[in-house]
Amino acid sequence: MFGVICKYHSHRTTGKNGVQHRNDSNIEVLDMTEYVFVYGTLMMGFHNHESFGFNANTRFVSRAALQGAVMFDMGFYPCIVLTGNPNNMVHGELYHYCDMECRERVSIMEFGAGFDEEVVTIDGIPASVFVYREKPEGVPWIPGGDWCVYSGGKANVR
Repeated sequence: MFGVICKYHSHRTTGKNGVQHRNDSNIEVLDMTEYVFVYGTLMMGFHNHESFGFNANTRFVSRAALQGAVMFDMGFYPCIVLTGNPNNMVHGELYHYCDMECRERVSIMEFGAGFDEEVVTIDGIPASVFVYREKPEGVPWIPGGDWCVYSGGKANVR
């Protein structure tokens, strides 16, 4: 495990596994994993995958599923909420970070969009995932929890 300390600091709360959660746009990230589970625009074929240098700065591990989460359509990207219900499933990709700067850029983007970071277990591997704390109001639920299927393969257009 390794951590990234972002350039912004503010009041923080500590959640499960020692993960620091943001209370505003000024954040500090500590004790994160080297793996990340992505389920939206950071997946292969989507615009943020290339924009954030995933081809050069991460290693694809596998297609994967996160049990106990549901997905919502935020317009140009999805969000997920952890439910703990084993019947809920979100599909995505598991990556290993090879570059701490890539990890920091992803964290800053996600925190800026209102996400918090949690550590979950994917196929026995502790991985970071970016989640919303509560169900967003007025947005559709994505049945099946698969952004690739839901977006109709329109990887760069939504």
